[in-house]
Amino acid sequence: MLKAAFNNSAIPQLIIDPTGTILDANRQACQTLQQSHDDLIKLNHRSLVDEDPDLISGLASKFKRDNILNWTTEQKYNVDDGSIFWARVSVTSIHEDGRISKLLLQLQDITGLKQSEGDIQRNNDELEQFVYIASHDLREPLTSIAGFASLLKKRHKDSIGVEGHHFLTEILDATKRMECKIDDLLSFSRAGRVGVIDGVFSLGSAVEEARRNLAIRIEATSTVLEIQGNLPTVQGDRSLIAQVFQNLFSNSIKYKGADPPHIIIKAEPCDDENCWVITVRDNGLGFDMHHRDRIFGVFQRLYTIEEYPGTGIGLAIAKKIVERHHGRIWPTSEPGQGSTFFFTIPRTDVGRDEK
Repeated sequence: MLKAAFNNSAIPQLIIDPTGTILDANRQACQTLQQSHDDLIKLNHRSLVDEDPDLISGLASKFKRDNILNWTTEQKYNVDDGSIFWARVSVTSIHEDGRISKLLLQLQDITGLKQSEGDIQRNNDELEQFVYIASHDLREPLTSIAGFASLLKKRHKDSIGVEGHHFLTEILDATKRMECKIDDLLSFSRAGRVGVIDGVFSLGSAVEEARRNLAIRIEATSTVLEIQGNLPTVQGDRSLIAQVFQNLFSNSIKYKGADPPHIIIKAEPCDDENCWVITVRDNGLGFDMHHRDRIFGVFQRLYTIEEYPGTGIGLAIAKKIVERHHGRIWPTSEPGQGSTFFFTIPRTDVGRDEK
């Protein structure tokens, strides 16, 4: 009965031994990979995949060591006609006599999704190139405007009068703000494309990097950074996650209330235990939750530039970085009651580090 269910499944399935040798393949796997059953069971799984051929190797020992039953990854398979088949591979261990004797691989077709991701990546490449060229072209006239305004202010200071001085000062300030917008637009564009270094690191080290980068502002505003509990060891890119913390801390300092900023950081497991939920809470001005979507927009502001200088792009960059880590970020807030930002990051089984 199990054999019939295996053969008749609409999902391509392979059974391999711990070394990767294919022991069995159902009809859908043969059809998808365009090979006969007899040909497939002569192969090792690594010969079918285009990237990371040894990814499945050693899974049996990993399952035993980490006491897990299932594991999921993505792999690109070479079809016999020369085409490509992208699959989300779900691996399940099969036990016999108390040991893992086989692995069941179920291949979910995600070829269309990968093609869409490729299209998005190409569009992002074109967008970054456009942003880079546009920013370069915009800087040249800005430099000219600022240069001539400075010369006019310096050489004709006695003839342009008080009002003239005021107008030229406004022109110079506006060019500086425009240059900041161009720089931040470039940073936002790159945040969605920068390669993520998939490593394991102490979340506390990312918090410390953000603290060092903001040390002058933290000291000037008497900001308190409080870590509650122990922070975990996580998976991802430490420098990018440090940038997320830096942008969140900077936001808390900028929009502080009457008291010195007090920022609390803590981490808790997600409900499904596949990630950590990181909390960054402050005692600042807060905001109306009707604006929760606006705050992640590019150049979106809840206050005027006269009240709070800046381009309003820090949270948009933080959102992009979190999404690059396959996480999400969201706020809770109330005017006058501070703000809390949550974001998720993949967890690892390395453990928890000290404060």
